[in-house]
Amino acid sequence: MSSQLDPEYVRTIAMYQSGKPIAGIAGEFDLDEAKIIKLASNEDPLGMLELVCLEMQQAVADIGHYPDANG
Repeated sequence: MSSQLDPEYVRTIAMYQSGKPIAGIAGEFDLDEAKIIKLASNEDPLGMLELVCLEMQQAVADIGHYPDANG
């Protein structure tokens, strides 16, 4: 979807192509799916760090405030 408000250079950017699912990789290379750890697409097999969760919760609590005008 685009509009006349989108700059031309934005409209010419190719759409994002997502990574292949683990099943696709396993089949393509004859691998055991259980032994594949997907690290593409900003995925983390260990999950999000607790500190990151806490920081996000604190940021959401302050989301309604405008930033410092002098910042």
